Amino acid sequence: MFFANADEVRAILTAAVRAPDTRWVVIDLEAVRDIGPSAADALSEAIGAATARDVVIAFSRVRHPIAELLARDGLADVVGPERIFVTNRAATRAYERSR
Repeated sequence: MFFANADEVRAILTAAVRAPDTRWVVIDLEAVRDIGPSAADALSEAIGAATARDVVIAFSRVRHPIAELLARDGLADVVGPERIFVTNRAATRAYERSR
């Protein structure tokens, strides 16, 4: 994620958060190799929009380098360690337990 696709990231996440009956949005970060400042801002905005609508944002399949970037940008703290999952299956189980 970087400046060139930050607007697309913002638009997709905002639409997901605003969709009726959305309770959780899980962002699979397995294929992400970097998170630039513009993309971090887009994620931060999406997290803010989600919080305002009582929607949970979670991250799944977060590899070590990306975990460091999430921490650097304060996104890991905002989402919370309980919403960062090693697998999509773990994220799904957490969602199901929250219902």
